[in-house]
Amino acid sequence: MLNVVRRLCEVGTARCAVRAPSGRKISAALPPGTSQRDVPTNTFTTADAYAFTRELEALHPDNRNIRPKIRQQLQVLRDLGLLLHVERGVWRLP
Repeated sequence: MLNVVRRLCEVGTARCAVRAPSGRKISAALPPGTSQRDVPTNTFTTADAYAFTRELEALHPDNRNIRPKIRQQLQVLRDLGLLLHVERGVWRLP
């Protein structure tokens, strides 16, 4: 799951908006020809992680509970200090 998180946080992969600590969306001036998806972000949603369900099913064919396992492993990474829980369904690398 940590590899999935790292892939989510690469340039242009995470789909959630960058937010300030107040919860307000941050809008930054981007260079011409770039979009929000071209900006690296260390924030992603649980739904973004669910996009890897089929890939994880292929890696672990005996596991019939991939989505609950994704949530569990995000919590484990949080407990280890490798991930921060920002708000419901939103995660961030420290």
